[in-house]
Amino acid sequence: LDIQSGDVLVLASDGLFDNVFDDEIASLTEGLGKNGRVNEQAINSAAQQLVEYARARAEDEVAETPWALSLKEIYEERGIKLKEVKRRGLMPPHGGKMDDITVVLGYIQETV
Repeated sequence: LDIQSGDVLVLASDGLFDNVFDDEIASLTEGLGKNGRVNEQAINSAAQQLVEYARARAEDEVAETPWALSLKEIYEERGIKLKEVKRRGLMPPHGGKMDDITVVLGYIQETV
């Protein structure tokens, strides 16, 4: 893992990664420490925004989420047609996935 000064590390539970795509996480954390420094309040605020966004996606029954896309792939691999999902009592391959959501952000800063 190549970590450099200015990088933001995202440590989180699957409640974040099942409901939010990596590019969305990057977009929500982009700009932290633009001037080479970041304050604790900005990091905490960004982490809270990620939690709130993931929670909203988890509650959204029609959102396209990483979890829903994975479920679609599993059904396709097993030959289960989307129109059969409800009849079989399977989880629909759309919407979010309710789960615990924990996010910790770290900002890599060079020290002298």
